[in-house]
Amino acid sequence: MKLIDRYIGTTVAMSTLTVMGVLLALMMFAGFVNELERVGNGDYGLTEASKYVLLSMPRTAYELFPSAALLGSLLGLGILAGNKELVIIRAAGVSLARLVWSVMKVGLLLMIVAILLGEYVAPISEKIAQSIRTQALTKQVTLSTRTGLWVRDNNNFINIRTVLLGGHVSDVTIYQFDDKRNLRATIHARSASYANDQWVLRGVSSNHIGLNGVTTAHQDRMIWKSLLNPELFDVVSVTPEDLSVAGLYHYIAYLHDNGLNARRYELAFWQKLMSPLATGVMLLISIPFVLGPMRLASMGQRILVGVLLGMGFRLVNEAMGQSALVYHLNLAVFTTLPTLLFFAVALFLLYKAR
Repeated sequence: MKLIDRYIGTTVAMSTLTVMGVLLALMMFAGFVNELERVGNGDYGLTEASKYVLLSMPRTAYELFPSAALLGSLLGLGILAGNKELVIIRAAGVSLARLVWSVMKVGLLLMIVAILLGEYVAPISEKIAQSIRTQALTKQVTLSTRTGLWVRDNNNFINIRTVLLGGHVSDVTIYQFDDKRNLRATIHARSASYANDQWVLRGVSSNHIGLNGVTTAHQDRMIWKSLLNPELFDVVSVTPEDLSVAGLYHYIAYLHDNGLNARRYELAFWQKLMSPLATGVMLLISIPFVLGPMRLASMGQRILVGVLLGMGFRLVNEAMGQSALVYHLNLAVFTTLPTLLFFAVALFLLYKAR
């Protein structure tokens, strides 16, 4: 039985890797063509565009995992069915449940890879990719993974640890220098938001350096006028889809603590949680299709069915998530419902195939 498990698992895994490679190649080409519009702006050239596209591939791969698993399983099992190997395996006394378990072992491995990719690889590589593009497009902004975003505004140097969507930032430090490059004051704010062409700092601690020494002051709220505006931060703002589950959890807590709308981040949080499970469900739903109505289908027909199923799942998932976001419905329920629905369909089809 271990030999059969290994053979089926290897076939499905290799097919999935092949599909993933083809999809990534197509996405890489499309991404590079899209980046050509920015080439020539600032110092952004073909080299920077290539680096950005390559570093964005882990995030793309994470998003493609459910579709790649579905197509890979359909093709891998389809090859076995076309060679009559599945018929021989079933005739040898291997039950449908055992066959499903052989495939789902690969599914568990793919789910672990997807979790590692989405939690540890994709967020870091995406941050580096954004940094490369930002520094090339504008010399005014630099981004460091350890010290946050640095911006110069006349004689002020501003360090922003976290840039959120909608003109909100947190953990802001302003260093004020005079014309002789002498430090005159430091201002630290727990958070800040942009409104009416000015920044509103909250939780402010300031230190002013004068001839008589350093004076310290604390304010709950402070108005700070600057030429900087949130449009400058658009290219480096933290988008929910680029964060890990742990990162989303902390951002949601921050937004709640500051009375800000966190529903978009909550939607991304639940979608990230369900994505690895969706990979397993896509593998599961492919099995009855190969054993049932598509046992004698051609390779092209299997690819077409896989594409339609993958697109259908993605459309349903996005539609229900966005509907819950717009109509203020329960995000946890509506983001898990598509995966549960496809899981129920897979179980029903397996029952019919039995």
